[in-house]
Amino acid sequence: MRNQLTPVALVLVLALLGGCASGPRKPQPSFLVDASDGAVKVKQPFFGSSELTKAVAVEGCSVYSREAVGPLSRQCLDQYCMEQVFLFQCKVPAK
Repeated sequence: MRNQLTPVALVLVLALLGGCASGPRKPQPSFLVDASDGAVKVKQPFFGSSELTKAVAVEGCSVYSREAVGPLSRQCLDQYCMEQVFLFQCKVPAK
């Protein structure tokens, strides 16, 4: 039994080391799901960055010459919340 476990243990250790050697995960891109002059919805994957999500919202609202405010809400798209949709308000800039 000991001889059978050795190759399995070796494979597990190598897989673990390979995963650690790949380094930290890079943020995945967020993208615009829905846009109007009043609000935008931005989809953010699990390894997404809140800064990137906000930047996409700002860009989406700027098409209507408005400023992004929020996020106002967050919706999980699956039971583990691996992907989320954030709602941002697009408001008229103060003059």
